[in-house]
Amino acid sequence: MSRSPVSFSMFLVFSAISLGAVVSAVLVGFGIATPQAFGVPDPGNGERAQKDDQKLIQQLKSKLARPVNLDKGIDPSTPLKDALEFLSDRYDLTILIDTKAFEQIDIQKVEEQPVQLPRMVGVSMSTVLRLLLKQLQSDRGSGTYILKRDFILILPTPHATPAEWHSIDRRQIVTVDVDFDRSPLDEALRHLADSSGINIVLDARAGDKGRKPVTANMNDVPVDTAVRLLAEMADLKSLAIDNVLFVTTRESAKELQEEQAQRTKKTEARKPAELGENPLIAPKEEEKKPKEMPKEEKP
Repeated sequence: MSRSPVSFSMFLVFSAISLGAVVSAVLVGFGIATPQAFGVPDPGNGERAQKDDQKLIQQLKSKLARPVNLDKGIDPSTPLKDALEFLSDRYDLTILIDTKAFEQIDIQKVEEQPVQLPRMVGVSMSTVLRLLLKQLQSDRGSGTYILKRDFILILPTPHATPAEWHSIDRRQIVTVDVDFDRSPLDEALRHLADSSGINIVLDARAGDKGRKPVTANMNDVPVDTAVRLLAEMADLKSLAIDNVLFVTTRESAKELQEEQAQRTKKTEARKPAELGENPLIAPKEEEKKPKEMPKEEKP
């Protein structure tokens, strides 16, 4: 009786699979290899990605700290786009502009806004960028920048200031990808700060809670939400103070929130009254004159 070619082929396939399984088991038994389940992510991938991000961020920070020379400065009325392209090409930087964010603070066609700089020698690139971007002005803010993984992002100050995020479209807030597997909280927060470009500070008074392992996997989540959730896992609180996300104990967070509320109340009290008469402004001349009484008609 002849054997079918298909059956013989299947026999060879199953034999190869069985032999592979035996070899893998032997290697694992001797500690030469480690078991890996199919479809289960390797926890080390997240750690390696974090280290890669930190390396890229440090390289970018080094470029910004390096002294540069603008022997001829930047001519008056130079469009912002041209000035940034000049700096990008000359100093090997990738610079992007969030044009939609600038439209939200009433700066239209931000790339065409005129900028200028005088002759500058031996100043850091970070100083050059700040001086350029402060020239982008509106009643709602100015320009600034944050460092992303491998590029510089130009955006309005409200979008880089967590304390002002309540006043802008949440869809414009900086987002991050989170992949932590029992990572110490302080290391997780440091990674979020590096990847988002937002200042994140962990209060030393958090003590051992600041090293508590946290596990989370989130994609494209607003950075303040990510910080808040990670802080909650360690029984801590986060709050926005100007351009910083501050993670501290619940007691300290309560005190700081009360102080912020008092400060806001005093600030609002100093603002000119929007309705009614402002007691700090002298009345106009015509307002000083007493109103004339209507004359009585003679019979």
